[in-house]
Amino acid sequence: MDTTVQEVQRRLIGLGYNLGPSGADGIQGRMTIAAITKFQTDKNLSVQYPGTLGPTTLTALGISSA
Repeated sequence: MDTTVQEVQRRLIGLGYNLGPSGADGIQGRMTIAAITKFQTDKNLSVQYPGTLGPTTLTALGISSA
């Protein structure tokens, strides 16, 4: 389980994104990737690889990338 992924999942759930029945399990599965991609699109984030977690996405979610 990845704690950064789990924190991202919690933030996405709090913002109303659907992560499916697994919720914040710390695993970056297809529902999490879909929610990340939708968040990036909704926020007009310029990311090289949609659905991945990098500094731009983490900052937009209010999560420190350090």
